[in-house]
Amino acid sequence: FNFVGRILGPRGMTAKQLEADTGCKIMVRGRGSMRDKQKEDQNRGKANWEHLDEELHVLIQCEDHENRALVKLERAKEEIMKLLKPACSTSEYNHLTAITAGVATRTSNNNAAGNVTQGAAASSASARYQPYTIQSPRLNRT
Repeated sequence: FNFVGRILGPRGMTAKQLEADTGCKIMVRGRGSMRDKQKEDQNRGKANWEHLDEELHVLIQCEDHENRALVKLERAKEEIMKLLKPACSTSEYNHLTAITAGVATRTSNNNAAGNVTQGAAASSASARYQPYTIQSPRLNRT
C-alpha cells in the first residue's frame, strides 16, 4: 500500500486540502518519504534531515490555544487514519485517483493501518504541541 501517495494525493492536493480543512501542518517524514532515493541517501545523517533515520510516519503540527489545538490535532489525525483505511478496494481507489489526477496509476494489493501516538507541550497564552505521529506498520523483510 502506498502510504505516501495516499496521504499526499495527486500533486499534493490531498495534503493541502487536509491542511486547509484542519488548520494543521501535515508532513510525511521518515525512510521512504522522499521520491528521490539517491537524494534521501545523500541527506541521511545531515542536520534537519534526522527524520530520514526514523520509520515512515506522518507529522501533524498545530499552533493555537490549547483547547483549539487539541481539537484540530484530533480532527487531522482522524482524517489521516481514514486515508490509511480506504473504504473502497485498492483498484477502486486507484481508479478514483486516476480520474482526479488525470494520470495512470499503479495497483497495489497491500492494505494496512498505522499506529498513533500523541505528545503535548504548552506555553503561556498559546500552545504549541508536539505533533501526532502516525507510523505505518513495520513490514517483515527477509
